[in-house]
Amino acid sequence: LSKGGKNTQCLWRRSATPLDDNVEEGGNKSAITHNVKSIKFSYRGFREDDEWVDQWRSDNKGRPDHQNKFPHLVKISLELDDPNNDKAKPLKETMVVRVLFPNNDPHISAPNPVTPGVGP
Repeated sequence: LSKGGKNTQCLWRRSATPLDDNVEEGGNKSAITHNVKSIKFSYRGFREDDEWVDQWRSDNKGRPDHQNKFPHLVKISLELDDPNNDKAKPLKETMVVRVLFPNNDPHISAPNPVTPGVGP
């Protein structure tokens, strides 16, 4: 996206009904934030000893313990550049989000989310 004559990386949201595999066309789109330096997602299951993983595939190509299941927690790490100061350090934010109503075993409750900046 060009902002003030300068190109920036943006985080976009696109929503469409019905859902399909084409993320490039259709639906409504809006920029959530500009000046994105990096974004990273990590995923974790429900067990206290589960480790954060960089990929979670629920299809038949995923790990056996991930197939047909959603992660219980998703960690989002975002870095933003200051568009007004090229020498400023990027703003870094990390958030842990619980996936509500996952298609997992209903008898297992998810752990409490980890406080950002604390823990792994």
